[in-house]
Amino acid sequence: MNPKKTQAATELWQLTQNWLSLLGNKPNTKFCREEITTHPDYPAMTAVTDFLDAGNMPYNAVQADASYIHEFNYPLLAHINQPGQQYLHIIPNATEWDKQKEITQHWSGIVLFPVKNAVWQNEQNSNYEKEIFKGKIFATVLIVAALGLFIASSLLQLKIAAIVFGLLSLLGLVISIFLLGTELGYQSQLVKQVCGAVSSGGCEKVLRSKYAKGMFGISPADASVLYFSTQFIFYLLSPYFVNLLNFILLIAFCGSAIAIWSVYTQAAKLKQWCALCLGIVLF
Repeated sequence: MNPKKTQAATELWQLTQNWLSLLGNKPNTKFCREEITTHPDYPAMTAVTDFLDAGNMPYNAVQADASYIHEFNYPLLAHINQPGQQYLHIIPNATEWDKQKEITQHWSGIVLFPVKNAVWQNEQNSNYEKEIFKGKIFATVLIVAALGLFIASSLLQLKIAAIVFGLLSLLGLVISIFLLGTELGYQSQLVKQVCGAVSSGGCEKVLRSKYAKGMFGISPADASVLYFSTQFIFYLLSPYFVNLLNFILLIAFCGSAIAIWSVYTQAAKLKQWCALCLGIVLF
């Protein structure tokens, strides 16, 4: 059994994460993606069952017929075998079998459902969550400190254009931090809403593409944080070293080539849009 596609055009690891979330579990996005997609049998159901085993979560994977649908625990994953494609589909409750007849009529009889009150918990996943929490605290402190420094530096500036430039640098840095967080597997509700407003799943698809791998171990997200950090630091020092602003403008002009390449890649190569990437291009 080898599901080729998944519910709502999501990948198998995303479907698994959504399903576990409905069960009250919250596997880390990056951990879930890495563990499932690197499984030797991916995208077969064994990639999911081994992931559940890794979280010490008891479950049942059975083959039955429609007479048993009220015996299952919900929500469950049903294996759908449509002509030309196989995939897993979330069934939230027993009544959905009739409500989603266009899908469930192709049910193969195979279902995966948890034992009652089962909990998924993994130590490595918990470590991922701890690191993300620390990252969120660090990012918050960094943004607040940067805002304070911007205000202090702006009071010393005499030119409105320079202050606007500094503000754009700060906004670019903030967006870059969110972009890096998304690349590492963390997405706040705000980021999800922003990305979803431009393209459903676009941010994640662009950041997972081969064009986002970068060079020499430095991803575009890493480079953008470095770029805007440097630009913002130069702005903070500009009241004392006036010529630094001229140097920054030169760097920004050179960076326009990268911005053009980013837009071209999203539009022509990937045909997906990343709202955060577009924000960085804008700033």
